[in-house]
Amino acid sequence: METDVIYKLPEKPEKPADSDCCGNGCVPCVFDLYESDVKIWEKECLRIKQGKQTEIFNQGPILCTDEYRQFELISIVADDVQDVFIYRFQIPNYQCLGLKLGQHVIIRCYDGVHPVIRQYSPISDINQSGFFDLLIKIYSNGRLSQLIKQWKIGTKVDVRGPFNEFQYKQNLYDQLYIVCMGTGIAPMVPLITSILDNENDEVILKLIFGCSSYSNILLKKQLNEWSQFWNFTVVYSLSNEDGVGCHYGKKIYLHRISQDLLQTELDLNKKYKILVCGSNSFTSDILNYLNKLKVSDTNIHKF
Repeated sequence: METDVIYKLPEKPEKPADSDCCGNGCVPCVFDLYESDVKIWEKECLRIKQGKQTEIFNQGPILCTDEYRQFELISIVADDVQDVFIYRFQIPNYQCLGLKLGQHVIIRCYDGVHPVIRQYSPISDINQSGFFDLLIKIYSNGRLSQLIKQWKIGTKVDVRGPFNEFQYKQNLYDQLYIVCMGTGIAPMVPLITSILDNENDEVILKLIFGCSSYSNILLKKQLNEWSQFWNFTVVYSLSNEDGVGCHYGKKIYLHRISQDLLQTELDLNKKYKILVCGSNSFTSDILNYLNKLKVSDTNIHKF
């Protein structure tokens, strides 16, 4: 007598709401991610029914865009900013993750049986072997944040990628402007590091960094180290700071990044590129300001 086999299958990914799309032409869009995750879910269900184990690493690249692979968490370091941490994951066999500048990965966790996915940009050097770092802010009401809070050393996390890419060539521009807010600095870290480590690259870097207050500036130590280079400057825009006291050598605006601020800080008479990264509303505002300043879309790259 034959009996039906009951398989314990993961839940199908939850379709995003229309409001989850920012409308700024993100690549990939949340709906693209959903469609690709459904295909991955279908493959994983088939593997389970066939009694096969998920292959974590093949002979090829460490990462795969259409398959999640597990990486083990090996350290958690708190940033100076409250509820922000740097999570370090081990890469087997002391290999490199294989990212290019500006690329990000997708991580997946499970809320019970329901998958939750988010995009993150590693802040470690793209040539770093043996590990990669993610800068993550924990939100009190964030769905994934509640799951990340449960991570501990040894936790294995599903990762796939890479996605997106910023084509950069040394000395292609006279000036490279980086306009970002909060953890939007993450994809900029490997780029800035790569440029400053290259003695032959003479592009001038200016970071316009939006934060709520001086105490909420991320990666202060890294920013101070970068500021020692002749071709790097940082401008802080603090939206909720009444007075910052004495911070010698730092240029600070006590308001949000505005069109007037950008007009003051950007020299549009040179060969330049403007990189933008932040929340959906932040990015939308910055793109609107740049449009009013007659900045061509070809001179803007949105992460």
